[in-house]
Amino acid sequence: MKRKLTGSMSKWLSCLTLAAAPLGAQAVTVDIMVVYDAYSAGRFGGEPATAIRSWVDQVNAMYQNSQIDVQLRLVGAFAHEESGSSMGEVLGNLRVDNWVIQKREEVGADYVTQVHKTGSCGVAYVAVHKDWAFSVTGPDCGPQVLAHEVGHTMGLNHSRRQGDQSGSRYRYGLGHGVDGVFGTIMTYEWLFNAPKVAKFSNPRVQCNGLPCGVPAGQSQEADAAQAINNVRNEIAAFKPTKTDGGNTSGDKVSVFQHYNYAGYSAALGEGQYRLSDLTSRGVRNDDLSSARVPSGMVLELYQHDNFGGAKTVYTSDVSGFPLSGVNDTTSSIIVKKSSGGGQSGAQPVDNGVYMLQAKHSGKCADVYGGKQEAGTPVIQWSCHQGNNQRWNFTHIKDGYYEVKAVHSGKCLDVSNSSRSNGATVQQWSCNGSAAQQWKAVDNGDGTFRLVSGVSGKVFDVKEVSTASGMAIHQWDWVGGDNQRWYLKRVK
Repeated sequence: MKRKLTGSMSKWLSCLTLAAAPLGAQAVTVDIMVVYDAYSAGRFGGEPATAIRSWVDQVNAMYQNSQIDVQLRLVGAFAHEESGSSMGEVLGNLRVDNWVIQKREEVGADYVTQVHKTGSCGVAYVAVHKDWAFSVTGPDCGPQVLAHEVGHTMGLNHSRRQGDQSGSRYRYGLGHGVDGVFGTIMTYEWLFNAPKVAKFSNPRVQCNGLPCGVPAGQSQEADAAQAINNVRNEIAAFKPTKTDGGNTSGDKVSVFQHYNYAGYSAALGEGQYRLSDLTSRGVRNDDLSSARVPSGMVLELYQHDNFGGAKTVYTSDVSGFPLSGVNDTTSSIIVKKSSGGGQSGAQPVDNGVYMLQAKHSGKCADVYGGKQEAGTPVIQWSCHQGNNQRWNFTHIKDGYYEVKAVHSGKCLDVSNSSRSNGATVQQWSCNGSAAQQWKAVDNGDGTFRLVSGVSGKVFDVKEVSTASGMAIHQWDWVGGDNQRWYLKRVK
């Protein structure tokens, strides 16, 4: 659903044009803030931040699959009750809500979405302008609707089947469908009597065996991917970025208010920080959600002031503290330099052959079917000590290892060097790339986590499943037992 701008504002926005950006260029980061009402929090099982983060990850996958050079970065998910008797009223009130405006400035959000109980699945302004970068989505409607509504705020309209003849900037900024075959994200797919595909229109991409769009210049032109790529640098600059992406170097740890290194931050050198020390540096009690920990440093988080209560230790970056027990529970901190085993610059694991056993399931990392082919996925399976469950660790430098399957001689690899959550872990011909380098980090409980050199994400059993055959992929470190591995040396 859309909400058009009218009058001179609409005409002014429509007249602004940018030179086309080449496809395949470096993806820009667009910061998004999501607010949710109490009803939506309940629909998300009481963990709205986790659900919203998952939605954003899935939208980013849709962008990648559509060849759109944009990635959303969630810079905040906040409880907020917006007024309005209809979804359109909620949208209008959201745009002028003083609390929302202030919070948007605080976190540097280019876009704002409200998840709200009122109305249908979604509504948004059709525009490419920082003052109209707002949308509303229903909690039961899913990430495709979020992608659809944010698409409107990037200048896209529905499709010609629905009576739209142009996007707000480009005539081809529309969805596309083929009767009985597919409808892309911006369409109402039922008008094509077809399933919706999780892609934006793009004639260079296939949807169920046919082009997903129509090239620009043709009578039915539809290329939403190009329309977004044309404006990607503009939308990424709607608001000044308030996070440096978490970049930290030297001997200081940076702690952040929100996950994904967003919100306010504080750089902490080696030392002990009681609550009074933290508050004097602008850090509020029980208000931290992520941290950057540079090589050779250790971050200790304490539940209570004066270093009391539960302690959690990190020796590498963490984009989101575990929601249970760590997130928003820190009252004192110790920062110190590492002293050896398990830290960067040292060799935390001796070179040798190991089996990798998941703490949560007791099953082992296994090359599916014992196959030799490059691209074969890695799964968990009951431990049987076969060579397709044996991994040869060879230290490279700074705690990173090449990890090679004994049966095939191929390396543990992140598919396509992806930096996204959910990317497949597979075996691939060894090439020395960062996608084949894994940092072994001691968790302090007898287990290790394996951190990808290309993404900073960890070796993770999908969906915390205990079933044999479940895929292993990469995911942000959240401290789960499905991310903790016993390294059992066999040679």
